Amino acid sequence: MSDTTRTEPIIRVRLQYTSTIKDGWRLGEATVEYTCGNDGVIDWDRIKAESTQAFEIGNSEAARQNGLAS
Repeated sequence: MSDTTRTEPIIRVRLQYTSTIKDGWRLGEATVEYTCGNDGVIDWDRIKAESTQAFEIGNSEAARQNGLAS
């Protein structure tokens, strides 16, 4: 067991893609998991920013896979 104390939140991002012959690759789901640090305070602005960034990155990666991005 670790003696260190976690004060910062843990943020995990999961991007799920789907692919069809007609539409090619697209972002199916972007999930942001936020676990509070020891202070127990939820930073809703940070969650919103992380969610927005995950959506943008997921869509740009789908476009890259489809050959639409330069």
